[in-house]
Amino acid sequence: MLIPDIIHKDASTGEKLLFNKFKYNKEFNNLYILHSVFTYHHLRNLSGELDFLILYPNKGIFALEVKHGKVERINGKWTYTNKKGISNTTAKSPFVQVDSSLHSIRNYILNTVKSDKQLYDRFKNILFGTGVAFTSMKEKVDFGQEAYPWQVLDSKELRSLSPIFYIDNLSKEWHEKYSEKIWYDSKKSKPSRKDCEIILSILRGNFN
Repeated sequence: MLIPDIIHKDASTGEKLLFNKFKYNKEFNNLYILHSVFTYHHLRNLSGELDFLILYPNKGIFALEVKHGKVERINGKWTYTNKKGISNTTAKSPFVQVDSSLHSIRNYILNTVKSDKQLYDRFKNILFGTGVAFTSMKEKVDFGQEAYPWQVLDSKELRSLSPIFYIDNLSKEWHEKYSEKIWYDSKKSKPSRKDCEIILSILRGNFN
């Protein structure tokens, strides 16, 4: 389920590619997929935004950053060039970008439910993970210590596989990664459908 199920015409080509995969693939009907999640409650910056936030019952909460077009990392600086030839350079990697925004939103969720001890204790154990989709990347790149290979979705995988395969693998790898942490619990770290619905209502609830 995409929330909202429409995308702005000015969204990047990469976002549109993933958006349509999510929208027209029935495998995603039981997931809650939030597109373009903005927050003023950022831990480091004035604000932040996630391209996609996936609330996956019995798996976890996963944020995806999408990068389309030419991508370079030279002398520690990342440069993104769009189809119009316009470039943008930053020292912050997309992996840092998505991680800081996701944990800012996680912190906001926990602050929202802190008055309910039972719910707070439940939510603080839920697994949150990140991934980055390079929707123009034709072959895998070694990002060194900045990322795990399984965090990356490239254009070949996007064309040949359903993104649900990538999300399922992302979940498996993050659970394996955190399995040795003190807070991790093989059951409690997986959100129930009710947990996902509560988080959805906190982040993008309906009102009139």
